[in-house]
Amino acid sequence: MIRIEELISEAQDICKLAKADKKFAAASNALNTTARALEVLGKLTGEIALPVNAGGIHFHRTRINPSINLVDNDLDLALAVREATRDFNRYEIERLKAIAEQHELASGSAIVQP
Repeated sequence: MIRIEELISEAQDICKLAKADKKFAAASNALNTTARALEVLGKLTGEIALPVNAGGIHFHRTRINPSINLVDNDLDLALAVREATRDFNRYEIERLKAIAEQHELASGSAIVQP
């Protein structure tokens, strides 16, 4: 339980730093980590009752594909791309481009360009 409490503390610190830097995706991830860790802690301590037939704690992996909701706002898009590419670093852009191309080749899908 000590490790879970340490994880909660660390996630809360990350959340504070991310919010201060206006990195809301990172802050959201830290909040999710905190919530999951609190749930596990609650189940371990008995503060959260398990169903009678649960047989223990079950972990499920959920993959979330983040999306950016833009309403014709080029500034928001530019700031998001700037953050994702480490201030428009050309090497980071090339790295991300290679990852996308590998995914396209592996999945057989292609991004349609206007």
